[in-house]
Amino acid sequence: IGLAVTLHDFWHLKTELARAADYDIFARDMAIAGGLLAIAATALPPDPPHVAPAEGPFRVGAIFRFLAGGGFVVFLAATSIAQASHGFLYAFGSVHWDHLGYGKLTIGCLWAAAVVTEISMFAYSNYFLGLLGPVRLIVAGIACGLVRWLVTGFDPPLWLLYPAMMLHVGSFALTHLGTMHYIRQAVPAGMRNTAQGLYAALAGGILMSLSMWSAGPLYAAFGGLSYFAMAAMSAVALALALVLFRLNPRAEPAAAP
Repeated sequence: IGLAVTLHDFWHLKTELARAADYDIFARDMAIAGGLLAIAATALPPDPPHVAPAEGPFRVGAIFRFLAGGGFVVFLAATSIAQASHGFLYAFGSVHWDHLGYGKLTIGCLWAAAVVTEISMFAYSNYFLGLLGPVRLIVAGIACGLVRWLVTGFDPPLWLLYPAMMLHVGSFALTHLGTMHYIRQAVPAGMRNTAQGLYAALAGGILMSLSMWSAGPLYAAFGGLSYFAMAAMSAVALALALVLFRLNPRAEPAAAP
């Protein structure tokens, strides 16, 4: 329910509300959605008992030595660039489709197709993880992103735009799944929170912000062709992911320094 309310208001904000400068409704519904999510969270079952493994003393120098290692840097760069390649779509995807003449319902259905395929994959995430493993998931996901942005950059007809949007199952979901399990398997236990925090800051913060900030000038200059810039980002990320596959194909754990 929270996701549905958020998606509805986000698109509404991009169209009619943005023109009327009426952001109060969006803020109100976001608060309602957040409240519904909080209430729903109270129904979640309790976590099973967990005994934390014994760990040595916290050493900042050891963490920096590990995180500066070649394999982790390649992993961090590949996954962060891949996720940041979504910036133009998030910022101007709906705007561009509106410019092409698609109606609100069609645009909403395009976003819904992406979300449904993503959720469906996560429902069977253990199967995909067992089938491919973390690094292959990352490679496959980034490859999906490259195809997605190349197809979308040509302003394809609607029958082809739908499967391009459904490639969100790879460009975001498979990449994210592989990323989280790579950190779980390859990063020493005492450093996983730090590694995940660095990834979140780079992928969802620094690089995504730069990607979305550049989306405006790109769209003003090139319109829908700006998706090819996102494809270039995916190509760089894919090259790095293939290097990661050579360095650590099984996401084997590294010993803490």
